[in-house]
Amino acid sequence: MTIIERTERPDPPWESWPDLIGRQSSADRFTGRGGRSIDNSCSTLCALATSASSLHVTTSTGVRYPYDRVILCTGSSFVPPALRGLRKPGVHVLGSAGAYAGLQERCASSDSVVVFGEGFRGLAVSERLASPGRTVHLVASHWRHAAPSGPVLDIFRRSARKNGVIIAEGSVSGAFGAGRVEAVVANGDVIKCEALIIVPERAPRAIPTGAELGPAGGLLVDGLLQTTARGTLAAGGCAEMQNGFGVTAVLDEDPGMSGRIAGANCTGGKIAARNVSFLRARAFGLKFATEGIGQMALNLWGSRFESVSRSCGSSACTIVYERPTGRVSSVQVVGPTEEDSLASVANAAGASLRSIAYGGLGSSDISLLVDTARLGLYNCRDY
Repeated sequence: MTIIERTERPDPPWESWPDLIGRQSSADRFTGRGGRSIDNSCSTLCALATSASSLHVTTSTGVRYPYDRVILCTGSSFVPPALRGLRKPGVHVLGSAGAYAGLQERCASSDSVVVFGEGFRGLAVSERLASPGRTVHLVASHWRHAAPSGPVLDIFRRSARKNGVIIAEGSVSGAFGAGRVEAVVANGDVIKCEALIIVPERAPRAIPTGAELGPAGGLLVDGLLQTTARGTLAAGGCAEMQNGFGVTAVLDEDPGMSGRIAGANCTGGKIAARNVSFLRARAFGLKFATEGIGQMALNLWGSRFESVSRSCGSSACTIVYERPTGRVSSVQVVGPTEEDSLASVANAAGASLRSIAYGGLGSSDISLLVDTARLGLYNCRDY
């Protein structure tokens, strides 16, 4: 086995980069210091893989390494933001671990901050920048993998506002000011601010392989994480998988899990990946869990799908299901505690409304998830 790494000092996983905010001015403390710890049965190379085809991996040095099977884990890359005033002092693009680690210091004197970009990553950044006397505006351009339903987003809005964070959806068209940024234009409105934080969009970084690509540009994989190219598997942010409803999703939310599955299947296993579109997030004292394609199903197929929601205090649940079969395409739950509903979400997508409502998940307890499923049954006259 040969492992090809592009660097001997990898950054921490990108999904944990918001945790670096406020710790220290440099990310060096959080990066690897002596390379990875690898079993002696493996050989390691430090090189940038540029292609994988004809059973050879080619690196940036031009050297070709033969393989019987290869797992591609080339991850994601940032899409450069495009808006006016991007180079103004006070505009910070979070495109590296170091950019997160030094952000608190760079915004120390800012009483008004605008965070623009991916919703859940923006929530994490906004929460860490919130402080007494500071107003943070989060303008969410998109919610990667899991656009929250209206009731779920309302819970987040109320909790965030208590911490001085105002959440809106839309886009920022530009940053303006005489010298430093003094205001941004968001959704046609002017928001005064002293700092603009951009959470850039990510896209699969797929090297040429001859394998089929998915709509997002990732290497299209089947349930065993095999691509259409001979001997080639893919995992993590460069892999794109189709679910049971014909929609694809990039596997970057839990790269470790897909990597373990690809590793097992590469050595003769037959482990099938489960639902491909999921997310777990925490912000402002709330825990969010989702499985399935949710809002995407409603946008693509309209009347073929319906949604039902329930709210209870600081918790909310939304289920999107297919008519007339009652098969659930997605579940979202948000709340302040790790209740049964959060733990059951992983088993709910792909199940039926009736099985969720009447104990098919292994529990007959009345919970927010169960109540929502029963409301769906009540509203759906086909049952």
